[in-house]
Amino acid sequence: MKKTVLGLALLITCSTTLWAQDIHKQPSKRDFRMGTGLSLLGTGDLYALQVESEVNYKWLPHLAVSGSGTVGASPFNPEDNATFLQFNGNAFLSPFRNDRLIDFRVGGGLSYYFIKDLQPNYFSFDESDVLIRFDENSVLRHALGFNIIVETTFQLRDGFLLGTKAFTQPYLNGDINTGVMAKVGVQF
Repeated sequence: MKKTVLGLALLITCSTTLWAQDIHKQPSKRDFRMGTGLSLLGTGDLYALQVESEVNYKWLPHLAVSGSGTVGASPFNPEDNATFLQFNGNAFLSPFRNDRLIDFRVGGGLSYYFIKDLQPNYFSFDESDVLIRFDENSVLRHALGFNIIVETTFQLRDGFLLGTKAFTQPYLNGDINTGVMAKVGVQF
C-alpha cells in the first residue's frame, strides 16, 4: 500500500511538473498589418497619402499570400485632387525564409482600384480674386492593374511586426501608383 501511494504521488508530481513547463509555441502563420505612406498617383503628377490594411498567410517557408485594401487621397495640390480605393491580392517569395526575425520578400499580384478625379472649376469675382471650386460631377473610373512589391519586415517581440514596403502598380488604363510605406502588424 505504501508503494502504491508513493508511486501515485511520484506520478502526479512528475506529470504536473511536465505540464507546468513552458512549451515553445510555434510562430503563427497569419498576421495583420496596417501601413501608411506616400505615393505618386495617376501618371506621376499627384502626390497621394494612403492607408493600407493587409492580412498575410505564410503558406510555405518561402511563400506567403496576402489580401489588402487601401484608401488614399491627394490633398497637396488644390487645383488637381483625387481619392481612390483599391483591393489587392499578392503572392510573396522570401528567399531567406519567412519564419525568421527578418523577412525580406519580393512579390506581385493583381490590383483593382476605383479613383475619383475632382475637376476644378475657376470662378472670378474681379481681376485679383480667383475662387477654385471642385465640381460635384467629377470623373469616377476604375481599372485592373498589377502589383510589384519589395518589402522587409522585422519581428520585434512575440508577434509584433514593423516593416517597410516599396511598390509600383501599373494599371491597364495607363495610370500608375508608385510609392513607399511604413507598416506595423501583429501575428494572430
